[in-house]
Amino acid sequence: MPTVREDILPVAVFPAPKGKGTLKRASVFPAEHWEKWGGRPGLFRIMLGEQWVVRKDERVSFYTKAGVKEFYGRFALAALGLEEDETILPDIALGTKILVLSSLPREAGQSWVPSRTRSIPFLDDSGEWRVWIAFRSKPVLLADLAPLENCTGFRLNEPQHS
Repeated sequence: MPTVREDILPVAVFPAPKGKGTLKRASVFPAEHWEKWGGRPGLFRIMLGEQWVVRKDERVSFYTKAGVKEFYGRFALAALGLEEDETILPDIALGTKILVLSSLPREAGQSWVPSRTRSIPFLDDSGEWRVWIAFRSKPVLLADLAPLENCTGFRLNEPQHS
């Protein structure tokens, strides 16, 4: 059973649907309370009943607004006994230029190196859009890509881990 400190309050709680014994109450928490595990402002953790909702192969999962929306859309459809509609694919092509922050130490500040997308965007198990980028061991959230001013690609805004 997960524990949540008493001073951490959910930003929203959705009651369990009536008559659907398999669905439980769902709660959304601000992720910045879990900074040690990569939580940051603008991201959220979701609890279903007394269990955290986590992606496959992750110990702690954080969700963007789009991910929370997708989760609760699925939650509501399941409560109504309805199936999902087909989703629309974001328009980012295979091989799109992505600037990635260099991991090498630099005396003069940050250094950006060019990379490319290795896939088209896809929905992960939690309904969030991700894309594979060259030289990354995990796919990145589309929400972490910021368009470049000259419209020639994107910059990966990676979360800062302590």
